Amino acid sequence: MRRAPTDRPLRVLLLAPWFYPDSNGGAPRVFDTLARNASRIQITVLADHPHGVGADTDGSTDFPYRVVRADFPNPMSESSRPFARKVMNAAALMWRQHRAVASTIRQLQPDVIIAGNVYVCGWMRRWFQRRTVWANYVHGEELTMALSYGPLSSWLWRKQRDALQKANLNVCVSRNTAQVAQERYGVDDARIAIVPNPVDLSRFNPPADRDATRAALGWDGKFVLLTIARLVARKGIDRTLQALRECKDLPSNWLYCIGGLGEEMASLQGLVAELGLQERVRFLGSVPEATLADHYGAADLFVQTNVDVNGDTEGFGIVFLEASACGTAVLGGTSGGTADAIEDGVSGYRVDGDDIDQVRARLELLCTDDGLRSTLAAGGLARARREFSPSVCTKQLEDRLLALM
Repeated sequence: MRRAPTDRPLRVLLLAPWFYPDSNGGAPRVFDTLARNASRIQITVLADHPHGVGADTDGSTDFPYRVVRADFPNPMSESSRPFARKVMNAAALMWRQHRAVASTIRQLQPDVIIAGNVYVCGWMRRWFQRRTVWANYVHGEELTMALSYGPLSSWLWRKQRDALQKANLNVCVSRNTAQVAQERYGVDDARIAIVPNPVDLSRFNPPADRDATRAALGWDGKFVLLTIARLVARKGIDRTLQALRECKDLPSNWLYCIGGLGEEMASLQGLVAELGLQERVRFLGSVPEATLADHYGAADLFVQTNVDVNGDTEGFGIVFLEASACGTAVLGGTSGGTADAIEDGVSGYRVDGDDIDQVRARLELLCTDDGLRSTLAAGGLARARREFSPSVCTKQLEDRLLALM
């Protein structure tokens, strides 16, 4: 145990390869919320360059905490390149990243380093844990996904196992993530802390005037089902579309709005045409951060019937909590760690996304029972405010980090 500083907040360096402004998914929102609300720890974020490798824009003035930029290797983004090329690219970026972290450590003198992604940052543990406390922020999907790096794949898995087993602490965002870390990677229970993702309640609240918000979004007179996600296979949007096509008992004015961009866009658009749902489905494209809460709060039901696709699964599902905080009932999949984000029968329901008939039945129930939907919306709102506020989740993180000192 190291001596905790008594005259200042604990200095924490958070390595966040996916961060604002280029990334606006769940992890950046969680890290931003923690950094803004911490009081006993002082978080500096070391993030990827915005707008591409080597870009000059820093962007740190946009945040009430310090942001330093570096070039981060992303093994998953290299998967389609020739083997030799992706290895060379990753090695070059790893060297740059190592230098950036070392330089930041010299300037900041952190008490704790948190790797915001084990795949991308965990390999540095062996270089820097000797100087400071090392923790991993473990989301879930990085533990189950396989990388296509040929003969290096098993080596990368062993490096990740080493990073998890020997870190001072692994901050797991859900009970499922903690279980995977223990069972697949042999991580000792003493090195695991379950800290749920916080939802920023200053941003995510029910709209003051829901009718006006719906009108502004062009949803007047519609029963709106909403998905906001990165359009990848694990989100199960194709299953939702197939189930909607099979539904016999839905409001006559139903409309399914899909927000987000990603590799599945063309495939999903093709499926919509194949199912004859062109008049019922709208692709919203990228939803601006400033209007996320409006979309959540104006929808009648938030849907993301996520599934497991070759190990790619939902580690937690912050979108479910954000929708709950905006007063909207939710329907999610059972794969991954969604049981922590959705309390079945309280804030919404979870279904097997691969069972189209089960998805169809829940959709019909939730879309036609206004009383049930209102009860779930109220239950989800109360739960989000009670259990997942920034103050509650940040305190849990601070307590576990300070206990290491």
